[in-house]
Amino acid sequence: MMRAAILALALLAAPVAAQTASPHLTIAELRAKYGDSASRYMDIGGMEIRYKDEGKGPVLLLIHGSQSSLATWDKIADKLL
Repeated sequence: MMRAAILALALLAAPVAAQTASPHLTIAELRAKYGDSASRYMDIGGMEIRYKDEGKGPVLLLIHGSQSSLATWDKIADKLL
């Protein structure tokens, strides 16, 4: 079985959303709904990013497209761990 470290980035909230009308879900609600025990958060350029750092071995960076989410990689990550 291939062992890999997985670092996948996902956009959680953008500054643009903060400048528009109230969002449908607050940041806390988004974290509760989509986050899990492996979720980590980082501020990059004023945007809060959710990512996961899992496994052991060489780093493998997985980045999803604009019409998907961090969950896009869940089945693939399971096979790599």
